[in-house]
Amino acid sequence: MPDNIEYMYMGYAAMAIIMLAMIGWIYWRYRLAAHEEQLVDQFEAEERAERAAAGRAGARPVPEAGADAPAVVANSPLSEES
Repeated sequence: MPDNIEYMYMGYAAMAIIMLAMIGWIYWRYRLAAHEEQLVDQFEAEERAERAAAGRAGARPVPEAGADAPAVVANSPLSEES
């Protein structure tokens, strides 16, 4: 029977390196996603503050997305142009 134990150890070592790299990649992506989520929350807070300041200043507030008025697309059955 041939002695292939060295190849088995090399295969285990290669798989360990690949698995560690994959776990590191997942952790790194998780950290980046958490940072991006924090930035989005910060931008949303700034936007709410700007809208509140514009409302207090007497300016006409910008309607938020998803307001009661539906969006009308040109050449649709709801548009006045057709």
